Amino acid sequence: MTINDEKSRVGPTDGTEFLGFVFKKFKIRWSDKAFSEFKRRLRKLTGRSGGVSLDYRLKKLALYVRGWMNYFGISEYYDPVSEIDMWLRRRIRACIWKQWKKPGTRIRELRKMGTRLKFAIFAGISRKGPWRSARTKAIQIGISNSWLTKMGLICIKGLWVKIHYQTTVRLSSLRCKNMSGGVGEPSHSFYSRPCLLKISSMIARASFPILPLTAQAKANVSP
Repeated sequence: MTINDEKSRVGPTDGTEFLGFVFKKFKIRWSDKAFSEFKRRLRKLTGRSGGVSLDYRLKKLALYVRGWMNYFGISEYYDPVSEIDMWLRRRIRACIWKQWKKPGTRIRELRKMGTRLKFAIFAGISRKGPWRSARTKAIQIGISNSWLTKMGLICIKGLWVKIHYQTTVRLSSLRCKNMSGGVGEPSHSFYSRPCLLKISSMIARASFPILPLTAQAKANVSP
């Protein structure tokens, strides 16, 4: 077997890069190289010279972001997540602003979205470029975060939080002590993360008692 010298090495775990991840102080993070490539692809998908519709752009963007987060989302490095969300929204606003082109169109569309006439006029006749205009109050009020979400802009922060904190899973017919100390045995319930960790530990130790089959259960077992 041929070993790739660029991808293979012997060294300490801390700071070692492996399959796009690095390990730092017992935490796993995406590597700087992987994150830079992620931003490069986002920049390409949100370029203002593509000449594509907003709907098509957001669908392609969501497809790529979901795939990337499904792989790199286990990273415990949260700091750049909210920043890249703001950066991405600003780029989308710049794309929309450029597509509207004419001052009259810009003023009319901002008014439809709830921007006050005074702010809409100032933004519409401004000579600022799309990137600088995307930070103005008029555009942020009109092309709001909620409007972008409604149109289909994916939230990277939401995906990251869902991976790391909303770890509730639908379980069926499984006894478990809940966080308050009581015992529940519902047929279909949602369990919290501490409860799931306990279940995983019990499965790993194979500590579930093996109960004898009842007469009814034996009758249901096909020969």
